[in-house]
Amino acid sequence: MSKDIRAPKRVYRLLFDPERIEYRDNVRGWILDILVRNGGRVSRADMVRKFTATLRRKRPNLTMRPTSLLSTHQRSLRDEGFIQIIEEDGSTIATRRRPPLRGK
Repeated sequence: MSKDIRAPKRVYRLLFDPERIEYRDNVRGWILDILVRNGGRVSRADMVRKFTATLRRKRPNLTMRPTSLLSTHQRSLRDEGFIQIIEEDGSTIATRRRPPLRGK
């Protein structure tokens, strides 16, 4: 399975104190829960596998690809300072300023 995952050796690292995290039954809560249960560090390959299992169990009728959903939510968690993503060479993926969503 990891041969199909883009950048499987990247590592997700929790930057927040696990005692202060409020878990909710939503995608962000599931990602944080996976990180906490695994000691604060998870490879991308393991995260995709565990997140996919959680998503299929909790939202079986969802048609969106699990990796697309994970990528969207991990980006917001990274931008907010909850997690850090580390490349194979040890460098971190920096957050980028994103344009605001257009409102009416």
